[in-house]
Amino acid sequence: MKYFSAVIFILLSLTLTSCNDGGNGNGNGNNGELTGVWRSDFNNILYLINQNEGVVTLNECNSDEPFPLTESGDELKSGSTPIIKINSPSQLEFIIDSLSGKQLNKVSDSNKFNSGSLSISSNNAIALSVTTDVCAYREEDNVFNIIRAPYIDGYIELVVAIQLQTTGTFSIPFDDASIRIESDNISGGSVSAYSGTINVTEYSNELLEASFNFVDSDGNEYSGNINVKL
Repeated sequence: MKYFSAVIFILLSLTLTSCNDGGNGNGNGNNGELTGVWRSDFNNILYLINQNEGVVTLNECNSDEPFPLTESGDELKSGSTPIIKINSPSQLEFIIDSLSGKQLNKVSDSNKFNSGSLSISSNNAIALSVTTDVCAYREEDNVFNIIRAPYIDGYIELVVAIQLQTTGTFSIPFDDASIRIESDNISGGSVSAYSGTINVTEYSNELLEASFNFVDSDGNEYSGNINVKL
């Protein structure tokens, strides 16, 4: 899979997936009730579940291919291993060791991520402008904002870290802002911002709006916009 990631860090103030066998078929999530966007109470990560006649897939905020699961009674399994317990059509619970006890709460019935829009253009990369299937969330530390969207046969990822809820224009690198892009679809496979700005026009508990412009060390220009619900 080709992968495109852009990582934006603004540290302000302090420096700034399935099987045709639906198991018993008696679980709480029958008839597509689980389909939707879910938020983890552990770190706010968003997951997308699609359920159709016993076929269940799980995707973690566009980070990889959807992961197939099999519904068996009140559990979702990977092979014979229980991964998720179905507490109700609106609440799930991880039962694997690393995440055991962490809950997922349903936030939307959509069968796609629906956080907002994202665009980027450059003379060194294929332009992207998407208004559907964009996933965005703010991590529990209330600093890092993760935005991911499909990009060709991979994904574009932006991480915007803002120490305080504030707006304004921040320079690269003088406000500790940096951008790195990695992609098989750009010359050299990766670039880092040499200079530029990030203009945050809205930043609240629920919304992030920003635009960015930068050049890499070879003089290639990049620009883009973010408008997402968090």
